[in-house]
Amino acid sequence: MTLLQPPLAADDAELSAARASLLAIAYKRSGDNLRAQEALDAAAKHHPDTRSRVSLSLAQGILHVEEARLDDAERDFNISLAGARANNDRFMQTQALLNLGVAALRQEHYDEALENFSQATTLAKAIGARLALEKAAGASGNTYYKIGDYRNALANSQLAESQATALGSPIDQIAWLDDEGLSEFHLGDLAGAQSSYTKALQLAHALHDDEEDQEVGEALTALAWIALERGDTSGALDRAREAERLATSKGNTTVGQQASLVEALTLARQAKTSSALQLLLALERTATVKQSIRWQIENALAGLSAQTGDPRAADLWFRRAIDTFQRQRSTIGNLDSRLPFIENGSSLYLGYMEQLIREGKPGAALAVLDQSRAETLAEGLGVSSEAGPADAGPAANPQAAARRLDGTILVYCLRPGTSYLWAVSPRKTGFFRLPGRETIQPLLSAHTQAVLSSKDVLAQPDPPGAALYQDLVAPAAALIAPHGRVFVIADDALDPLNFETLVAPGTQPHFWIEDADITNARSISLLAASHPQPAAPPKFSRLLLVGDPVYDHPQDVQLAHAAEEVSRVAGHFPPDQRLVLTGPAATPAAYQRSRPEDFAYIHFVAHASASETDPLDSSVILSAAPGDKAYKLYARSILDRRLGAELVTISGCYGSGVRSYSGEGLVGLAWAFLRSGAHQVIGALWQVSDASTPQLMSDLYQNLAAGEQADAALRSAKLAMLHSSGVFRKPFYWAAFQLYGGA
Repeated sequence: MTLLQPPLAADDAELSAARASLLAIAYKRSGDNLRAQEALDAAAKHHPDTRSRVSLSLAQGILHVEEARLDDAERDFNISLAGARANNDRFMQTQALLNLGVAALRQEHYDEALENFSQATTLAKAIGARLALEKAAGASGNTYYKIGDYRNALANSQLAESQATALGSPIDQIAWLDDEGLSEFHLGDLAGAQSSYTKALQLAHALHDDEEDQEVGEALTALAWIALERGDTSGALDRAREAERLATSKGNTTVGQQASLVEALTLARQAKTSSALQLLLALERTATVKQSIRWQIENALAGLSAQTGDPRAADLWFRRAIDTFQRQRSTIGNLDSRLPFIENGSSLYLGYMEQLIREGKPGAALAVLDQSRAETLAEGLGVSSEAGPADAGPAANPQAAARRLDGTILVYCLRPGTSYLWAVSPRKTGFFRLPGRETIQPLLSAHTQAVLSSKDVLAQPDPPGAALYQDLVAPAAALIAPHGRVFVIADDALDPLNFETLVAPGTQPHFWIEDADITNARSISLLAASHPQPAAPPKFSRLLLVGDPVYDHPQDVQLAHAAEEVSRVAGHFPPDQRLVLTGPAATPAAYQRSRPEDFAYIHFVAHASASETDPLDSSVILSAAPGDKAYKLYARSILDRRLGAELVTISGCYGSGVRSYSGEGLVGLAWAFLRSGAHQVIGALWQVSDASTPQLMSDLYQNLAAGEQADAALRSAKLAMLHSSGVFRKPFYWAAFQLYGGA
């Protein structure tokens, strides 16, 4: 601080204010709160001009963050931002936005934090502020972690850590290594997490700097989690208690609470239930516990109650934990953030589900599981179960939904060790234990590879599709009517599986599509609220057909058979019942102007792309209007229009999406159309054949015209291709397209 003390010339007001700001922050971080505030007050008195106030308000906000006065901090940062904008000072704008993001993150306002970090990144890039770029990337990574988007979290943390290394900033490097480890841990990479935390701890100890005590505490806590995950309870306890001592000495309550939680879980694992219970109850009574930690404490109390044979207490704590988790989730408004957030609480719902199964209550377990399914989709459609878990709501009476649909609902939950299946027919609900994920996953991979390589699956000896049928379908076969309707609610690695391609036994092994009419659904609640299908489609309801676009950009080539498909699909509708947008007219803007909400059928014939990192950036690739570079109809733009279509068909590659979210399933174009109100959507799981698709789609609409409902119409079209003599009989050509039911 000595370097900050010499006086500056009287006309250096702005520099003097900046010096006072740095001095105040230095005093604050050395523990001298009084002198920190005095430095700012004196500077504000001597330099009341607007330019000086920019840096002084920023510093005052930083002091308020240190004091956890986050509302005051936000006010100060906004004052600083307004002044910086008035002065056209882009550097100070960047600093104010970064700190506004930090204040929002501390308050668990994740949408707001990400928006501020994004704006700061844009400004930092424009002015070449490398340190600000590093801070924004790291803070974004931490925010993505908090909302459960571990892939984006890891990517941002790794970027920030590499930038910090290049800038020679070991302090920041430690923070971002800690965050890398968090994401690696949740992504199942325990070795990577161990490496990241160990490196962070070594760097922190090498600095011998008290300011790094928080990072040391976080690294120790994380290492305790890893040790507990690996069964090293002694190591977990040592690390957790070391982190607690450090946090207590530095007054870091958040790190201390997290470390205490790990300690309690470790004690429970060691069967020291009384000590674990005492510690958890003390934590639960602490008023300062954030919601993100509180629901974990309540979840731990639920698990401990179950462990000690008190199911009533377990039920109470599970319900409390879910309620706390949902309150935290309700603060997130941005759809991109809400989608992955359920990842944070998936273990909570699954833990409650498995506890109810152990109590012999599979029906109540199904209700809890269904509550965690398709929440974001259901909210967009105005469908939500307000009843408490396992009390009421559609999943408490799933047979009513099955009777209404005249079919069988198959609900899967893929778990390590033992997976679960509920089969709900109009008259009975069956509950079955299936092989664990470690058994099913290799079969899924082998079967998918066989289908995508265009093999003759039925000619293979012992095809993996046959083993999958035995594991996934055979246990419930008695509850499925011959050639009946089946609604599959998949889970996890099952999301990208087309169940129609499973190989059913018999005198002649065959694909399951021969025996069942399959629709993919997202939850029982959505099925119960689903739009009743007409006995026969109107003759003919209106069609909006967008396709055969002009591609002037090098990424996409013209579809050789797009014009054929457009002609064949349009031919099933009278001219006055169709609107066809093709060639240069097939633009995203033209789709939006066409009033898609007025059409019963919407059909796209174009390339499509699916984004794994940002699923709402998945798009239908169309023509660009003259003078307009926009040629993609994004999933997020689709959500802007409320639809009522009976059927939307995306006749392009990967329309189903490639990113699967816990409980939500695959998210991409099909999901977006469902959430916008389409009752049913046809999307593709993989890259489709431009040669075979026109015939499949023409047959689909021919069957619809004959009075078949969408599920039966698509199945009939596929069976026609399957029973043909050419190469198109292979599942690669007909099984890409799946039907998804909405609400």
